[in-house]
Amino acid sequence: MSPMDNTGGVLTINDCTISFDGTPVLRIDALHIDDTPRTIAVLGVSGSGKSTLAALIGDYLSPAAAVTGTCTRNGTVSMVAQDAFGALNPLMPVIKQIALTAGSIDAAKNLLESVGLKQELHQRFPLQLSGGQRQRAALAFALGPCPRLILADEVTSALDPVATADVVSTLRSVRDNNDATLLFITHDRGAAAALCDQAIIMIPNQDGSHRAHLCTDDEWAELRSLFGAGQRITDSSFAMTSFAMTATAETGAESMSEVSAL
Repeated sequence: MSPMDNTGGVLTINDCTISFDGTPVLRIDALHIDDTPRTIAVLGVSGSGKSTLAALIGDYLSPAAAVTGTCTRNGTVSMVAQDAFGALNPLMPVIKQIALTAGSIDAAKNLLESVGLKQELHQRFPLQLSGGQRQRAALAFALGPCPRLILADEVTSALDPVATADVVSTLRSVRDNNDATLLFITHDRGAAAALCDQAIIMIPNQDGSHRAHLCTDDEWAELRSLFGAGQRITDSSFAMTSFAMTATAETGAESMSEVSAL
């Protein structure tokens, strides 16, 4: 169901449904991410299947999940943990942990510096780092195996606004300096608007499930203008926006703004 492949882009998902206890929760009719490195937001209300999509792509779905369809990955997929403190070994200096995926201490040093963790912090244990610093270390850990696809699932949700801005800046640097696509799964639509080149949005279905929709360039441009860089949007307003996007396609309206006026 989830083979590795050497052709056809970074990720291809076709005719996929994920169910729990016989109830569908997420559908992906067709999702293709080509070889061009970029940052893609994954946006949706709470419970809409964002983390389920990440688990499918990362191949760590619960055994309780029933999955139909295909998910084909091309190259290594890495995960940046939401809880960096829980993901890092509390008894090992961070540089030694990064070396486990990077292959050497020298490579680990370079990765830590590339994500903005200064050399004097490399020998510290996770408990001796701030939340933002631990998140940088977790990002370096994910970069170690040179992935083609990086999953960043709510990596700023436990951080204060200053640390969030800091991590978003680091993610922007990662996007610009690595040959990898980053999936930025978040509730922070303002950060997504500021950081991401494209977006997957989770749109509700009538049966209570959601479907993953890869926005066109025009759709994402309109969403970004609605969100506004740095502006936080509530789940209820995002749900209305998702409905407007669905209605745009169904009614033939030229824009979501036109639907909103109907």
